[in-house]
Amino acid sequence: GRSGSGKSTLLRRTMNQCRDRGWFVVYCKFDKQADALMTVFKAIDTSLVCLATNFTSYSPLVNIIHRTLMSSIDMEGIRELCAILPNLAFIFPNVTKPVGQSSRLSPIGEIGARRNRLDYLFHVL
Repeated sequence: GRSGSGKSTLLRRTMNQCRDRGWFVVYCKFDKQADALMTVFKAIDTSLVCLATNFTSYSPLVNIIHRTLMSSIDMEGIRELCAILPNLAFIFPNVTKPVGQSSRLSPIGEIGARRNRLDYLFHVL
């Protein structure tokens, strides 16, 4: 939509209504220069601060998130998510940082494989 047409105002009002009803809202603004996937990851990481502030690590919501992620991806995926989303450590406090692995892929292949992995992890979230 055109600049100044009221898109942001409409979104703010909708987000406020959702929050008033107890919804958990993730907000991010896309920049044409930034990688869209990383923008979403940053917004999710910021929202994890709110989760950690408002819930204990033993709350049902945190347990659901923990169980869902553990059943959807392997431990290496969890480590990668924790590297991308540092505030996820609230849900996975015992996860160590990813360890560099030797790869038989070319540098270009590694970038493509990593991007595919990020796309998969994003869809799991």
